Parts: sequence; structure tokens; C-alpha cells
Amino acid sequence: MREIAVRVALGAGRARIVRQLLTESALLGLLGGVAGLLLAIWSVGILRPYLPPEVTQINSVHIGVPVLAFALALSLAAALVFGLAPALLATQSNLQAEIRGGGERGGQTGGQRVRSFLAITEVSLAMVLLVAGGLLIRSFALVTSVHAGFDPNQVIEAEISLPQFQYSTPQQRWW
Repeated sequence: MREIAVRVALGAGRARIVRQLLTESALLGLLGGVAGLLLAIWSVGILRPYLPPEVTQINSVHIGVPVLAFALALSLAAALVFGLAPALLATQSNLQAEIRGGGERGGQTGGQRVRSFLAITEVSLAMVLLVAGGLLIRSFALVTSVHAGFDPNQVIEAEISLPQFQYSTPQQRWW
């Protein structure tokens, strides 16, 4: 807060300070998104050998370009949304009190309430994601350990395509 008060005192406009704080927030959000994507790519490579070989689509599991674009866009949007409120609140402080060092107040002001709310929301969402991820891993482990009810060895799969001109209606395709 003191740094922002000094910048405003030196002539920086509110829009410029908000832009700077949003840029910092976006950079941190994108770095977090890239770290998450690298962790996801690493996890797919590590977990692939543990997946059941009976599933024919198992080799198509990968992190593609649409996933990369969505994850980076989502991390950027989250950083901008959650960085906007603190940036706007930081520019509304009492400049003289911040520069003198008297910016620390005893009670909670509106800005501190918003920051506390954002921190509580962030921790809550992180806990929900952590629990959901743990349950997903547990469910996956249970599903892969269940017997399918048949022996998948020496099974042949065939696909039959009927001529379009002889079987043009759905009634002709059924027995």
C-alpha cells in the first residue's frame, strides 16, 4: 500500500496503477497455469503405464492444443478477475496515512474484508479441488480393479457396414 501511495504521490494515475497490478496478477496467473499444465503433462506420462491395457483408447490420452489453450485462458481470466478487486481497492487508500506509515488500522475496513473473503474463497476452492481429486483417484483405482465379468482375451471385434441403397430405412436395418 505504501508503494502505491508513493507512486500516486509522484503522479501515477489510478488507471496506470490498476494496469500494473493487473499485469502482475496476470503474469502470476499464467505462471501458475503453465506450472499446472506441466504437472498434468508429467502426470499423464507417469500414469499411462498403470492404466489397464484392455482399454483400447488408452494411448489417445494426452494433453492437446485445445486443453492447453483452455487452461491458459482460464488461468488468465481467473488472475484478471481475482486481481481486479484488490487492484481497485489498493488505489482507493488514504495517501497521507500510507506515506506517513499510519496505514495500519485496528479494525477491519472494507478492503480488508474483501481481501479476507477472497483468501477464504481461494482456500475453500483449493480444498474442494483437493478432495475431488482424491475421490477421483480413488474411484479410478476401484474401477480398474473390478473384474469385467468376461475374459477379454482372444476376443474379436468386427464392424459391419450395410449398403446404403439396399438398407435405406431404419426398419430394413433391424431384424
